Amino acid sequence: MEVVSTAEYTIAENFLYKGSFRLFTRYKSLYVWDIRWDNVIITKINNFMNVNLSYLFLYEKAQSPTTQMKESLQFGFVYSIL
Repeated sequence: MEVVSTAEYTIAENFLYKGSFRLFTRYKSLYVWDIRWDNVIITKINNFMNVNLSYLFLYEKAQSPTTQMKESLQFGFVYSIL
């Protein structure tokens, strides 16, 4: 059984939040759920530069009995050819 939810919310003119939440379980073990929660805040600094802050929350008992988390900060240059 799987449940997926996504959200996209504009915080301010140049701030965007994107989130995704996923739950998964097997019918043999309905009391054990795998959880994945992705969060990204996208900031547009100017016409050619973006900054992304992402956070990943992961719990999968088959991989690890503890919760796993990952954060990242990304800088990007945006350009268009045409």
